[in-house]
Amino acid sequence: MPRYFVVVDTFAARATPMSLITRLVSFLQPRYERHPVAMPAVLLALWLCLAVGWRSLGMPDEGRYSVIALDMALHNQWLEPLLNGLPFFHKPPLFYWINGLALKLFGTSCWAARTSSVLIGWMGGMGLYLFVRQHISHKLAWVSLLLLATMPFFFGGAQFANLDMLVGMLIALTVLAGAHAVMQQALGLPHKGWVWLTWVFAALGILAKGLIGAALPAAVLLLWLLWQRHWRGLWVLLLSLPGAVLFALIAVPWVVLVQQRYPGFAYYFFIEQQFHRFSGGEFNNQQGWWFYPALLFGMGLPTSVWLLPALWRNMRGNGQGLGAQSMQGRLKQMGRVLPVASPASALRLLWCWLGFVVVFFSIPTSKTVGYILPAVPPLAVLFALCLQTAQGLWPIKRLAGMALGGAALCLTLTGIFTAIPRSSIYSVVPSMRAAIAPQDTIVMIDNFQFDMPFYLSWHKPVLLVADWDNPVHRQSDGWRNYMLDAADFSPKAAEQIMIRNEHLPAHLCATAPAGSSVWVLAPQWYGDKLPYLLPEQLFWTQPKRPGGLQMWRVQGAQARALLGCK
Repeated sequence: MPRYFVVVDTFAARATPMSLITRLVSFLQPRYERHPVAMPAVLLALWLCLAVGWRSLGMPDEGRYSVIALDMALHNQWLEPLLNGLPFFHKPPLFYWINGLALKLFGTSCWAARTSSVLIGWMGGMGLYLFVRQHISHKLAWVSLLLLATMPFFFGGAQFANLDMLVGMLIALTVLAGAHAVMQQALGLPHKGWVWLTWVFAALGILAKGLIGAALPAAVLLLWLLWQRHWRGLWVLLLSLPGAVLFALIAVPWVVLVQQRYPGFAYYFFIEQQFHRFSGGEFNNQQGWWFYPALLFGMGLPTSVWLLPALWRNMRGNGQGLGAQSMQGRLKQMGRVLPVASPASALRLLWCWLGFVVVFFSIPTSKTVGYILPAVPPLAVLFALCLQTAQGLWPIKRLAGMALGGAALCLTLTGIFTAIPRSSIYSVVPSMRAAIAPQDTIVMIDNFQFDMPFYLSWHKPVLLVADWDNPVHRQSDGWRNYMLDAADFSPKAAEQIMIRNEHLPAHLCATAPAGSSVWVLAPQWYGDKLPYLLPEQLFWTQPKRPGGLQMWRVQGAQARALLGCK
């Protein structure tokens, strides 16, 4: 047998999964020891960027938030977020600023629209790694980061263009920076810069999601310091004039400027969109108290499979290592005052963090999946800790199996969502992009496909046709409600964008340029209802969706004749 085949055959015989894992560990370990921060940072960045551009935009959230960011980039208008030309104040602007800059720099693409989620996911992961590395142990830090990065919940959040990952990781960074500042002060080490950074992250949290971005991490830190009875830590964080000034300079100007332009903004933004949404029960996704604990367990797979038996051994004290002790010993220790800069104190912080976030978001009846993302970083550390205390070490087989299983699950789920037939209008975009002209008009009847203007880089609002006088729309939690709220802030602009069904022909006759085409996207049954939509004008039918959407192209002079223009 030729030597080449002997070598290949020998390698194949020895290339068992465990041997490959052993070689990989042997390759990475010395490099990790030489670069304990740079190497995890690079690997985490590569991992989070791996599949970020696979999918088209998910509807409705990714389409809605991405087209708002694109509008900022196209028009260089960075003050108020505009949804289809009208003010959209459901959320503050930080997400749109970050993604708008990315879209301006890198062009209109799905991966650029997810820049903020990838960036803040990387920052949150590295912040957790550095905190655990300094205050608990080096090994626990890299195992925690490994488990966090391969959790489908965390990985998926970093691949999704909405605000959940941004606010979740800013909450995490605020908690970590604040706790680190308190610990540094207790050790007599420089800490003022970390106090200021805590205030900065809190201010960015407000620009990401509103009051919750600062209130939730403040509550976590307060609960931890009360448990520790470390009253001085409260004053270390609160009595910082430079920190308060930085907070005000970052968080306040946008609110003031928008309030000056739109007098009803402050009440709408802070009261209706935050307090009412938290306490109200009329919004979507109503679930019971069990929802978030079950979600964290399910979205923590495959790591969470090992959690319950490991936690049981941990609580019984059948393990070794950090925190291994009997249940009785744990109960006694809960009331003890521990050094605030100790590993045990850091673990208390993680329990306060996880517990408060889960309880807080379980209170309202409306529960959205992404709201619980702030609880994922402490959960990853506690997963890693339970594995260690149950075994006294991290068995390479089990750890590698969980990490590889989690990574495979992350990529598999991303691939599945990529391969699923798209229910949006993505399939019509290539042919429409080639045929549409800048002076054309896009009309959407009884639907609003947020992603269409994004894919087309469309520079002006589309016409939205619906029964806008129906009071039911004010009570719903959908696109009609969004647009009606936006119309309250800019009624004159809304008159040119939000059209009632019976007024559409006259509006098009008055506004559509001569010789231009009108593109009408509507449910299929409108083809029989509206006289100006003829079979020969049909441009596209939504695939694999019987009774779904259709696109008609009414061209030039024919359009004006069919619409009855004089």
